[in-house]
Amino acid sequence: MIEKRHMYTSDDLLRSTPSITAYSSPSLTLRQELADHGVPRLGAEAARNAIADWGKQVSDITHLIFATSASGCLPGADWELVNLLGLPRKIMA
Repeated sequence: MIEKRHMYTSDDLLRSTPSITAYSSPSLTLRQELADHGVPRLGAEAARNAIADWGKQVSDITHLIFATSASGCLPGADWELVNLLGLPRKIMA
C-alpha cells in the first residue's frame, strides 16, 4: 500500500491552479508537465546530496540507475538528470 506520495510544485502554482490538488479534477496534463520538469530536478538534488556524502567526484561515476513512474517525456528524466549532473552521455549506454 502506498502511504505517502510527493509532488514537485510551488506556492505560486498552487495559488494559480488550485484544481491541481483536488481529487478527480481534470488536471492530469498539468500534473504530467510538472512531473516531466520536476522529476529530473528532484533526482539531481538527491544525487548531489548522495555524491557529497560519498565524498568522490561526479567524474568518478560509471553507471546511473534511475527509475520513475511519474515522468513520461522523451528524452526521459534519466537523460535530463545526466545533463543536470554534468555526467558523460556514455553513462547512458
